[in-house]
Amino acid sequence: MLVSIARVPGVQSTSTSAPTLERVAEHFASPDSPHLFLIVHSIDRSPKLARAISSLALSLHVHVAASIDRLNAPLLFSASQLTARKGSFFSSDRPTKNVGYGWLWHDLTTLAPYTAELTFADRTSISGASSSRARVDITNPVSGPLTETAAIHVLAAVTAKAKKLFSLLAAKQLENADSSDVSEVNSAHSPHDQQQFGLTYDVLFTFARDAFIATNDTALGALLGEFRDHGLVLSAAQPGTSGSEVLWIPLRKERLSKLVGNLDGNAT
Repeated sequence: MLVSIARVPGVQSTSTSAPTLERVAEHFASPDSPHLFLIVHSIDRSPKLARAISSLALSLHVHVAASIDRLNAPLLFSASQLTARKGSFFSSDRPTKNVGYGWLWHDLTTLAPYTAELTFADRTSISGASSSRARVDITNPVSGPLTETAAIHVLAAVTAKAKKLFSLLAAKQLENADSSDVSEVNSAHSPHDQQQFGLTYDVLFTFARDAFIATNDTALGALLGEFRDHGLVLSAAQPGTSGSEVLWIPLRKERLSKLVGNLDGNAT
């Protein structure tokens, strides 16, 4: 995106020594610059893009229209970002720290399938097991259960802490399966049978905190988010409780053991 914007006449000559983002922001903060309009689909799917746009959106000559998929969309942005208003990105010829959006919100729900949004998606990383949230690859309606290949694709794209959290959950799930008398019977059944070997959210948080993977609930939720979105971690309400959530990986014991072994080998 920034490379394309940098080709706009006059941007390159603004300040050749500055990084591209600052050069673009400086150019469009100029009173005689043209107006730049950015149209972003599903801005919540790319935090890196959202951060870059937040550095441009306060410029008087940059205008952003973006779609978002989440019901709790306002929670994705800090209070300072939401309350930010248009103004000069640069003050006294020096960049300020002011970033934000100052969105004007409009509910434009279409209920249309995400065909266009998923046109260039990696199908192997999003065609996973469906959960109670019913996540399905609409570009491939006959998507089957989660595979090792799909899991490897997702794990290759997440952070080191996310990998550690996945390994932790997998190890505890395998321990529970080994200590159960019915583990061998259910290992041949649907991966959803692995729910009985999963961990409650509170237990997983305790283990993650002790291992210095996630020190608070927000951090754990963020790490789990990528896995939930791609079907690597499923969740369901724990029977007989009010609101307690069980988390598990929908892979059979032998396949999960192999995946964890590959992760541990790559880590070393």
